[in-house]
Parts: sequence; structure tokens; C-alpha cells
Amino acid sequence: MIPRIIFVLCLIGNFVDCYPHETYNHCPHGWTLIGDFCYYFENTAMRFEVAELMCIEKQSFIFVPTSVNEWEEVMARSKMNVLTWIGLKQVDDLREPLWKRPGGISVDKLNWVNPIPLFPEHNGWSVSTECAAHFNSVAVRHVFFYHCDSMLYSICKKRPTTLPKKKGSYDEQL
Repeated sequence: MIPRIIFVLCLIGNFVDCYPHETYNHCPHGWTLIGDFCYYFENTAMRFEVAELMCIEKQSFIFVPTSVNEWEEVMARSKMNVLTWIGLKQVDDLREPLWKRPGGISVDKLNWVNPIPLFPEHNGWSVSTECAAHFNSVAVRHVFFYHCDSMLYSICKKRPTTLPKKKGSYDEQL
């Protein structure tokens, strides 16, 4: 009896939501949706450690790309003619720099100033310059190591909130 009632109500369509709505990804105000993630392009220059903490306060983490496509898309939208921290540091004992989170792309896929062969020393790394930043301009884009206390911009990354699309919503009218 109950299934018949539900069926009738579905036919009427006003009382029971019979079919699940599609969903969409939503980023908080000030964030940009690119692919499957939200990105916050910081408007204040800060030290690397402070940039990491600011991202944590925003319930996110400093930008660590998980694909070459993501790297290219996000860096193309980064601020022009300035340096932007990325979540990459060179640790003294290791040959290659390490991402601040697991899953980062191979560092040889980045657009280093001196890419071949990839030696951190050829790209600005020293005992006092161990944090990587990206420079974006029309003419050139590259990654280089800088002193972690340098005042640079940063990008935070987090997952979007998935929300249901409502019938008759603005998105459906477009």
C-alpha cells in the first residue's frame, strides 16, 4: 500500500522527491573553482610558514599539484609578475625537494629555471634558500628556490562543498 501511495505522490510531483537531484561543487566566497578543487589566491605577501598557517586557518593547505594539468591551470591563474609560494621545500639530506603533502606531481614536471639536469643548487637552493616559489608573467613562468622568510604570495587548495541542484534553479535556466 505504501509503495502505491509513494508512486501516486511521485506522479503528482509536489510532495516527494522521487529522483535524486544532480549536484554541483561550491567554493566559499573569494575562492575559485578549477577542476575538482577550490583555490584561494592570497592577496597579501607573507613568509612561507605563515602562508601555510593561513591556509590551515582556511581549512585548506598550501598548493600542491597532483597532476600536470592542475599545475598548468592553477599557475596560469596565479598573480602576474610576482612570486607565489608553492608547497615545495628542499630538505638538506635529500636529492629532490619534497611536497608538503603526499601526492604531488614529480618535481621534474615543474618549469624550473634550469631544468636539465635537475639539481636544486642550479635552481637557487642553498642552506638558506629552501622554499620553492613560482614566477608568472606573459613572457616567462618558472620555479626557483627562495629564502623561506621572503614575503611572497601564496595559493591555498581545498575540496569544494558538494550541494544538490534544485529543480528550477538558476543554473538550469542558463
